[in-house]
Amino acid sequence: MTDFQKLMNEYNQLHPDGKYVIRDGPPPRIHFRDMSKYSKERGIDPQDLTKEEMEQFRY
Repeated sequence: MTDFQKLMNEYNQLHPDGKYVIRDGPPPRIHFRDMSKYSKERGIDPQDLTKEEMEQFRY
């Protein structure tokens, strides 16, 4: 297996949906405890929150 194939295998494991985004600017700031509590109360994983739901936890 070539180095490139190894790199692609690692990439595919880390990003199974094939998406990788490089942001301009600082990363978003999130109130993780509040987001976790909100998700737990609704019985969903934080990664399944909609974009609108996520907005309430940004600061």
